[in-house]
Amino acid sequence: MLDKLVTLPENEVPEWYKKEIDTNKLVQYNAVPPNWKQITEEEFAASKFFVYGFSHTEYRQPIDRKTKEYIGSVKLFYICGRPEGVALQSVYENGKYQLKYYSFAKCVHTWREVNRAGMEELAKQFPKLQGQGTWGNCCHNSVCTKCGDYWFTDSSD
Repeated sequence: MLDKLVTLPENEVPEWYKKEIDTNKLVQYNAVPPNWKQITEEEFAASKFFVYGFSHTEYRQPIDRKTKEYIGSVKLFYICGRPEGVALQSVYENGKYQLKYYSFAKCVHTWREVNRAGMEELAKQFPKLQGQGTWGNCCHNSVCTKCGDYWFTDSSD
C-alpha cells in the first residue's frame, strides 16, 4: 500500500512544529526525536495513540546520535498535534516480519493536578499558564512541573 504525501497549508502546520523546525530541536530527519525509547507491544496498546488519535505522521530513517546506531525506517505518529507520540517499525528478523514499537516526547511529563491557587503559583514559573484553567465540579486542570504544559479534562458524563 502506498502512502499519499500531502503538503499541509501553512495555516494548518502546528505552531510548535514551526518553532522546532526553526530551532532544529525536534525535527531532525536523520535523528531520533527527544526521549526516544523502545516500548513493548503492551505499552503501545495502552498508549495515547488509541485514546486521542494522531494529528500527523512523519517518515524517518534515523540514527541514534548517542549510540550511533542506525534505527532503520520508522513511521512517527504525533498525538493531538503535540510534540510527543509513538512510532512503528517493520523489521525482518528470524525469517519473518515483526513490529517494533517506540515512544518519544519533547518532555517526559510530571503532571500535577492543580486548583486556582496552584495554577497561579505555577504561572509565576511558566508565564504561558497565566489565565489558563477551567474551573468547576468535573474540571481537572493538570500542569507539567518540568515544562509547564497544560492539560484539561472534563470528567462529567
